[in-house]
Amino acid sequence: MNRVEVSYVLPYAGSLLLSAGVLFYAWYHRTARGVRAYTWYALGQTLWIFGFILELISPDLSGKIFWDGFQWLATLFILIAFPVFTVQYSELKLSHPARIFWLSLLVPTIFALLLMTDSLHHWIYPNPSLKAAVPFPELVYDYTVVDYAYGIYALLVSFWGMSLLVRRFFQVHDLYRSQISVITFGFLILYAGSILSLADIQFAPQRDGAPFTAALGNVIIAWGLIRFRIFEIIPIARDAIVENMLDLVVVLDAQGNVVDANPATLFALNQKPAQVIGQPSREVFAQWPELLEHFSEIENFTSEVSVEAFGRTFYYEIKSTILEDKWHRYLGRVFVSRDITERRELQTGLQRLNEELEERVRERTKELRKSAERYRAVVENQTEFIVRWKLDGKRTFVNDAYCRYFGTTPEQAIGTTFLHLVDERDRPAVEEKISRLLSGSIENETDIHRVIKPDGSNGWHEWAEQVVRDEAGKVVEIQSVGRDITERKQAEEDLAIAYDTTLEGWARALEMRDKETKDHSERVIGLTMSLASMMGFIGDDLIQIRRGAILHDIGKMAIPDEILRKPGKFTVEERKIMERHPTHSYELLSRIPYLEKALDIPYCHHEHWDGGGYPRGLKGQDIPLAARIFAVIDVWDAVQSERPYNHAWSKEEAIQYLIAESGKYFDPECVSVFLYLVEQGKI
Repeated sequence: MNRVEVSYVLPYAGSLLLSAGVLFYAWYHRTARGVRAYTWYALGQTLWIFGFILELISPDLSGKIFWDGFQWLATLFILIAFPVFTVQYSELKLSHPARIFWLSLLVPTIFALLLMTDSLHHWIYPNPSLKAAVPFPELVYDYTVVDYAYGIYALLVSFWGMSLLVRRFFQVHDLYRSQISVITFGFLILYAGSILSLADIQFAPQRDGAPFTAALGNVIIAWGLIRFRIFEIIPIARDAIVENMLDLVVVLDAQGNVVDANPATLFALNQKPAQVIGQPSREVFAQWPELLEHFSEIENFTSEVSVEAFGRTFYYEIKSTILEDKWHRYLGRVFVSRDITERRELQTGLQRLNEELEERVRERTKELRKSAERYRAVVENQTEFIVRWKLDGKRTFVNDAYCRYFGTTPEQAIGTTFLHLVDERDRPAVEEKISRLLSGSIENETDIHRVIKPDGSNGWHEWAEQVVRDEAGKVVEIQSVGRDITERKQAEEDLAIAYDTTLEGWARALEMRDKETKDHSERVIGLTMSLASMMGFIGDDLIQIRRGAILHDIGKMAIPDEILRKPGKFTVEERKIMERHPTHSYELLSRIPYLEKALDIPYCHHEHWDGGGYPRGLKGQDIPLAARIFAVIDVWDAVQSERPYNHAWSKEEAIQYLIAESGKYFDPECVSVFLYLVEQGKI
């Protein structure tokens, strides 16, 4: 070709490249809803422009007819794919989609057969000839009834498809409206060229000017692909959301008739749509009288009801919302009912366990009262310990009760210190108390510590110290009054043991249900205590961490057996149910004041440092430290345990996993301290 011919073809080549780019983009996103059909549409358009260019440059009549026929066949891809795309993208519900699709192939198939057999009847190309034109000769032939009929059919299909997009425009949010506007406008530009072609209106000395409009349409669609992320963000119909909700959704009109009910409702009623839609609610829900009482209340409210179905009792939380038009006239109500049967059963189980715990507490309280009575009897017949000592710690006075208890005499005690009688474990705390008293910063202080009895055993004492000052206000002596509280401490420890034994019983009950995690609780408790101690937890805080570790998976008591004991991996829905167990733990334990401080681990140990965990998506320091510590221990034990769906990892593999997930799943500081303990052989 010469320079003039090349320059003439270049705009069409640009249109071809642009269409090919749109085709590639659509193919890359072909997994999105409707995009596979759009890919076929873009392929047909690209082939059509390709055929147009080759027809344009063909020098003889036979070549031009061949490539013109190629263009006709390419339009078949467009006419078949375009309605499929618009139906899928707009989420139109068809009663028989497969049957309608095969019927839509009828006209394109007939036309294709007529095109391939045109040499026998000339219904497509009657009297074809070449018309001299610059720079290329032009193919001309008379349009027949078949050509016009096919063109009208193509326009009807196109307008029907675009009507679906227009209707969808008024049903979605602004971002999706922008998407639909771009798609619709791009198609309109393209089909405008086809209409002009049928009207024999030309912009150039060629028979068909549609490639120019196709190029413009492709420019618009290509801009929309980038600007509005078409095929990356696909709208989901609100109808589809309601249809797939597990909650029961019922819509009543102003007269109390059922005008809509989602599949979950129909399943619960064991009815078909025709038996429910349009029927009075008092007839449809006659088997649920408690629910009918709420249907008569024309107001917004939230309530709970119980219904009998499938031979068992179900509990639902009902939320009623009034529907009004823009003039605030009453139209009806929508009821959303959430199945809370699992929660109610969990509450019932919790109540039963709580009653058992309260009974054990009552029994221990009786024993404690008896012990207290014995303790009072001892006190009534025994004088409290009284000691006075100087600033250097040497005793200046001791009473008889003190001497009897420690097996000494006043002569032996006076002039000597008493710190050797304090247990080594409590001695630093007592020395700090003495320093505060001697400094004069406090006047008195009471503490409880262990002492060493004459037989070498430990006793518990409560000591109250009072500063003694001289006339100048200078501290000269300390007076101490003490009492033996060994029995009381033992009773308190027994009560704490009773509570902890109950908690361990709960954990063992869970392990009996979930055999995969057998002995898991015992292993993680010790490891958790070691890491928590290393990170500064002491005293009561450490005790609460132990209780939280014992109960970390107690919420699994509410998980159905078929999911909890499933040997393989969970489905998406089963995974959602399993991920509710931290919330179940919170609902169970938050009602027990004794366990409030132990909630952090059961409720938050599945939260991730980067915010990707559940149930609340907490991030970083917002996650309680106890839960961050336990998360490391829980995973460390889990990955090294044999499971039906997961072989046990080696210790080295587990270490590498903790390092890899540090800063994502785990708190980096917790991982660092834990790996230090591993390196030191303390774990």
